[in-house]
Amino acid sequence: TGGIDGTEEGVETKMAEQSLAAIDEADVVLFLVDGRAGLTPSDEAIAAHLRKIEKPAMLVVNKIDGIDADAACADFWQLGVDDMYQIAAAHGRGVTALLERALSPFFDDLLT
Repeated sequence: TGGIDGTEEGVETKMAEQSLAAIDEADVVLFLVDGRAGLTPSDEAIAAHLRKIEKPAMLVVNKIDGIDADAACADFWQLGVDDMYQIAAAHGRGVTALLERALSPFFDDLLT
């Protein structure tokens, strides 16, 4: 999705609107952030929107390969999303566990 931090112009405005609409329509949000880049204004804006609409979210910190993952994740705790996962998508690290957790409520519904 496009960045959302309130400074969008032109086509970025439409991208931000579409991102927020997708969040509003979702049952659960996988909120993907860049562990190497650290906390950004866009991350803070999205987290504020999630809190405002009380949408269930899983915070996914990507690009943790080759760095101290816990240190990279430390700043993201202030976003207030308690369900945090560390992944290195390019290497597949942590992705299976994330998908199993994200999809488990839907599989539980199918089995009952």
